[in-house]
Amino acid sequence: MRVHGCIDSVGHLGSDGHACWAFHERQEFIDAALEFFAEGLGSGQRIAYIGSESVAEQRERLDPLGGVGAMIDTGVLQLFDLGDLYRVGEPVDAGAQLALYAAAADAAFADGYAGLRVAAQGTDLLTDPETWDAHARWESAADRVFSGRPLSAICGYQRGAVPPQILNDLAALHPAANVSSGSVPFHLFGEDGGLALTGEVDLFSSEALDRALEFACGVEEPASLDLEALEFIDHHGIEVLARHTRRLAAARGCRVRNRPPIVDRLCDLLELEL
Repeated sequence: MRVHGCIDSVGHLGSDGHACWAFHERQEFIDAALEFFAEGLGSGQRIAYIGSESVAEQRERLDPLGGVGAMIDTGVLQLFDLGDLYRVGEPVDAGAQLALYAAAADAAFADGYAGLRVAAQGTDLLTDPETWDAHARWESAADRVFSGRPLSAICGYQRGAVPPQILNDLAALHPAANVSSGSVPFHLFGEDGGLALTGEVDLFSSEALDRALEFACGVEEPASLDLEALEFIDHHGIEVLARHTRRLAAARGCRVRNRPPIVDRLCDLLELEL
């Protein structure tokens, strides 16, 4: 299973890792990106930074990597202004962005790299409340593309600029998140062609799970949900799961795999089916 849960370092996310990295000061995200990129360079991956800073400032901030000019010239390192890749202030077009990242990954492979590693500072994509739901759906869709492929990313969001609930939702839709990303104790992410639910769900996090399943699970294709790494769930969480599995089953089908004993026990007691 991919690296998941609460992390304090991005140095060992692996080739298909995906982490939400909340920060107070921008340099905190730069420091995480430097660590993330160092691992990628050691694995033979192309690295790319996306942010609201000018490309010149990005280059200066990433200077501790060493040989930044040469890496840019040879294509090892790519720098992008956020506005060059996204329509800042508008809801994310998930299909267009997925195509863009897929093309970038294919280009990295074609150029002889082992994969693509991206550090994206996306705070400015969330300044308008009208963009929040689309962005959460985009993060979930992107994560499923990353799963099982040599394509990894850390997504940075500034605390205080992003509302706490939105930050919590985004953290829950990544396999991994740092402590500063919020207090949601579960993660819903891409795994083996479907979704995995890990961690704990109770009264206090069941509403967040409800939102996460809504963002992650459309009705366009059959759904698969793996519960093998689910550590705890109470009846509030089971009721949320049951409601969404009924919704998905009625549309295109839904398969729940690797159910821990507590799930079957609660379903029996509540007379619910997953």
